[in-house]
Formats: sequence, structure tokens, C-alpha cells
Amino acid sequence: FLPPCAERLLEPQTANSGELGVEYERAGLRARAALYAMRLRDEIYFSPLVFANINLSPTERRGLELEARWRALPRLELNAVLALLDARFRSGSYGGVDVSGKDVPLVPKAIASAAASWQFAARSRASASLRWVGRQRYDNDQANTFSRLQPGYALAGLKLEHRVGRMELALEASNLFDRKYYSYGVWNFGDSFSAFPAPGRAFYGTLAWRVD
Repeated sequence: FLPPCAERLLEPQTANSGELGVEYERAGLRARAALYAMRLRDEIYFSPLVFANINLSPTERRGLELEARWRALPRLELNAVLALLDARFRSGSYGGVDVSGKDVPLVPKAIASAAASWQFAARSRASASLRWVGRQRYDNDQANTFSRLQPGYALAGLKLEHRVGRMELALEASNLFDRKYYSYGVWNFGDSFSAFPAPGRAFYGTLAWRVD
């Protein structure tokens, strides 16, 4: 919209992917496991270095996902999820450095979550959740030359829900323990990086009206 326009437009992002999975369900227990692999070309990425969208060199992403959901009691349900991720460049160079086999920035090696939901009354439910995100490379570190990794973090939450006729009330607390963390950081070269602090403890109240 604002000239001068780029001499070359972005190429469309394409990928070849495959997934193999298995599911099991019996007596209140449901479990799932899946392996996947993806080979991407021209992955679209916002570069903080040139402050514009660019096409990345060829990348590949592989992972394992494990999920379980168990109704331990008629009114108590537990679930857990674990994802192991591996994202690497297949070829290419940045700043004159060959990045073949290097980690793609901003992709944690592991993500895990657990939650419990308890229907303690006919129209009332309480839920608790815990989510952990592992370490990852800083943005702008395609060559993996920065000695530091973006630290992992864990967040807890609570939620109370109650129904009165067609009306639904909910109270929720996120980042319950007021964890100081950030989910995005960018390497500024040398030993310097910039990070954007994430919100601390927060409380929310919602009121909804069902029309069905």
C-alpha cells in the first residue's frame, strides 16, 4: 500500500507432512499418541532484523504428542498433555553462516500441561490447570550463536463456573502465582537481548447468556 514496494513478493509457504497416531479408549480413560514430520519450504516469518516478513530457508519440524484424559470419578476428570518438538533448518545461510541442522528460533523443545475439572455441585464446576513451556532459542538467532536460551516457565490457573438457568457465571485467575516470565525475546547480537514481559496475576469475571 505504501511505495516503494518490495522488488520481490513473498513466496507462498508450502509443506509436505505426515502423521502416525494411535488412540485408546476404555472405562473412562482415553489416551492418544501421535508422531508427525513436516518439511516446509518458504516458511513465512517476521524478521526483527529487517522489520518485515521474509521467507525462511527450508525447515523441518518433527514431534511426538501424548495425551490422556481420565474420568477418575463421576464428577472428576483429569487430563494431561506432553508435546516434544524438534524444528531445524534443512539448509540455508544467515549472515554468512550455514544454518543447516540449526534450531529454528522460538520453538520450545517441550510443552506440557495438566488439568483437573471437578463438578462439585449440579450446576457448578471448579477447574485447575498447570502449563509448562520449555527453553527455546531467541528470535533472530537462526545461526544458534547466542550462548543463552530463553528460559522456560510454568503457569497455573483456577476457574469457577456456575449456571443459573440460561445464565453462566465464571471467575478465573490466570498466572495464579504471579510468575515473572516472558514468552518472546529477541537477540540483539553480542551478549544483549530484548524481552517483552508477560502479564502477571490477573482475575477475570464473565457473564454469558445461552440462547439455545
